[in-house]
Amino acid sequence: MTSNGFDILSLLGSGIRPVDTGPERPVNPNSGADFANMLSQAQRGELRTGLDVAISPALDLNLTAEQKAALSAAADQAESAGATQSLVVFDRMALVLDVTARQVVDIADLSQPGVLAGIDSVIRAGDTNPESAPSPTTLTPPQGVGNASLLDALARIGQQRSGAA
Repeated sequence: MTSNGFDILSLLGSGIRPVDTGPERPVNPNSGADFANMLSQAQRGELRTGLDVAISPALDLNLTAEQKAALSAAADQAESAGATQSLVVFDRMALVLDVTARQVVDIADLSQPGVLAGIDSVIRAGDTNPESAPSPTTLTPPQGVGNASLLDALARIGQQRSGAA
């Protein structure tokens, strides 16, 4: 007896059949416009999921309900922008947020020099306490510091375009 792949797969069927769910509902012809509107709102960061953001158990961090709501809104914005790891700055804190897991995974110390790697977006969330908002100098890079290899690469591109290569 010979059998083909289709015969074998049909033997593996679960035998479960869909239950009659009643009469078919008509499709709303305007639902496409609603989806396009919602997509546009999501891309602008205006749509909120209302999903909570968890805090890693390894962190000693307690947030108020207002701070959690601001963090949730920041996670929604980051997700709509396609980010996966975000630095969320608010209330004199800088938190590293795993956007896909919706979890705060680290507290960044921006007062120390160094590289904060693995971040693909920075969000300045709504400060829940305006008096504790970080000063504008908190996130500005030190003067005179640059990426020499990037500057060299840009200079080479400029020379190639001007024909001075």
